[in-house]
Amino acid sequence: MDASNLVLKEVNNKKSRTEKIAGEEDRLSNLHESILSRIISLLPINDAVRTSVLSTKWIHLWKTISNLHIDYYHKSDRLPKHYESLKNIVDRALAVDCPPINNFYFAVDTYGLYNDTSRIRCWITALIRRNVQKLHIFYPCYESFVLPHCLNRSDSLIELDLQLRCTFSVPPPICFSSLKVLQLLAVTFSNERFPQSREIHFSFPVLEVLSLNGCYWQKVEVANFDAPKLNSFTFVDSNNYYMTSDLVLKIHGSSPKKFKRGGYAGVDTIFTSPSSVIDATIELFHVNLEDPRRRMGLFLCTLLRQFSRLKHLALNDHTVEAFCRVEDFGGRTFIPLMHSFPHLESLTFPFGVGSANIEEEITELVVPPPCLRTRLKVVRFGVLNGIERELKLVKYLLKNAEVLEEMSITASLFLQRNTKSESEMEDLKEEVLAFPRGSNHVSILFNKWCCINPARLCLALSL
Repeated sequence: MDASNLVLKEVNNKKSRTEKIAGEEDRLSNLHESILSRIISLLPINDAVRTSVLSTKWIHLWKTISNLHIDYYHKSDRLPKHYESLKNIVDRALAVDCPPINNFYFAVDTYGLYNDTSRIRCWITALIRRNVQKLHIFYPCYESFVLPHCLNRSDSLIELDLQLRCTFSVPPPICFSSLKVLQLLAVTFSNERFPQSREIHFSFPVLEVLSLNGCYWQKVEVANFDAPKLNSFTFVDSNNYYMTSDLVLKIHGSSPKKFKRGGYAGVDTIFTSPSSVIDATIELFHVNLEDPRRRMGLFLCTLLRQFSRLKHLALNDHTVEAFCRVEDFGGRTFIPLMHSFPHLESLTFPFGVGSANIEEEITELVVPPPCLRTRLKVVRFGVLNGIERELKLVKYLLKNAEVLEEMSITASLFLQRNTKSESEMEDLKEEVLAFPRGSNHVSILFNKWCCINPARLCLALSL
């Protein structure tokens, strides 16, 4: 075979390979647009945009994706050089009227460098027009803005999570017919447009999760939430106590199974239907008022006596202190109040009992609460300093909890640093292990507390 034939054969082989590759590309390009859009939706947004250079057919294809996910919340060092391009990408994607957006997730930590609140407002308007189902925006900024009114009328929203300074201008009753999850942080509910009425109404026919964290309420005295399918409700006061001191939250239709209350004792929560709460976490903090103990104690009494079916209860140290320091509590201090929870199965003190003086009420109490004899199975002390009043509570619970299965005790840093030797810590353990037990099958677990509890740190930062 001469040289010319060899060259011709090589050319034919290359042509064959090129045609094969071209054929494969044609098969990909010939896929239905909805399938291509689904494939591109699985890519990071920057990579999805880059597909526009593949061919003329792909120039605008990335704009049809149904999921827009931009997360620079933990990449703040890379944000300055990418921020403008990120905004442009979202602008171009939302400029198209179709198809619907299933999920929009935008999270950036601007450190106050950017305040594009007007752009965020335009995005929300465009997303509602595109029938967005899941809307998540995390955008710390100093500038606040009023949410577009079209948001109040959305029938497509299933999840709404807003963590930014914005204002809900509350008109007459708002109804989110499809919303199942609502989580708001630092959002203001303003009743400026209707000052003659200090009461606002929200209707959530299918809402399952409601979380209001550090929200503000302007000219609102009563906030009504009609949510017959609510399963979990979290409410944390803002650190501006005086903006919420006269607010009353009313939950209509059905009470949730899980309830968490944090912050300050400035907002009353009323469940208009018989409470079905079985899991409650109360993490309140003292405020600098003339009579904080009395107010906090009365608040707790009003709140907790609604939970007759309670099975799991967690109380922070300030909450326990409030029970034991209020003089006009009608005798319903901490241990006696447990008579109101005949179904209680677990009791947790995530940050110990603080300076609460439970010794007197333990001494005066003749009949233990029924839950100690028939229900209580788990007790957890997240912090134990080893002082006398704490040990007396441990002793009381071990002695009277007849079906107790587990008691978990975590030694605080204070206790670890103030025991002169490992033997003293062992002596404390031996003292606890020697306490009389009402249950024959209880396990006592000892742990060491090595650092600040991250759950408490996160709560403190959020306030």
